[in-house]
Amino acid sequence: MTETAEQKVAIVTGASQGIGAGAVQAYRKLGYAVVANSRHITSSGDPGVLTVPGDIADPETGAGLVDRAVERFGRVDTLVNISTSLVDHANTAVPSALASLTKGGLNAVTRSLAIEYAGSGVRVNTVSPGIIRTPMHAEDAYDTLPALHPVGRMGDIGDIVEAIAYLETAEFVTGEILHVDGGQSAGH
Repeated sequence: MTETAEQKVAIVTGASQGIGAGAVQAYRKLGYAVVANSRHITSSGDPGVLTVPGDIADPETGAGLVDRAVERFGRVDTLVNISTSLVDHANTAVPSALASLTKGGLNAVTRSLAIEYAGSGVRVNTVSPGIIRTPMHAEDAYDTLPALHPVGRMGDIGDIVEAIAYLETAEFVTGEILHVDGGQSAGH
């Protein structure tokens, strides 16, 4: 183990860019060691970050992430799933359990898991983002996408990362679906 046994450890999927990369930085600022995963991720010079390439839609990848986290840092405290596998596998023959869920289904699963595991000290929350300025969206669309949000702007990576950090530190919050969507969920 390269860090102290008392240091908390987060696993972040989709960590090579955008929101996932922002989440890795946020957890490091919170003092966590991080296991960062993405299909195409490069190694980090930070000894507190272990990068593990792999597709989270493959069940072996998830188990491997946990194994590597425990091997390197001795524990796992948090999982942040920011995976484009939800999008990539939604219309392919490679099933992903999360990809098969509708937004309402994901909300129900969040609440169900929160109730099921609350007695064990495990909290389950979801951040439901609006359209966020990330590499997923072409820059030439940046002029039209803000109109889809009542607040009149696209979200920034920091907007989502702040929500993730809040949920990490809010020990009395579980089963929450936190809409960070510029008012989209409220309607237009």
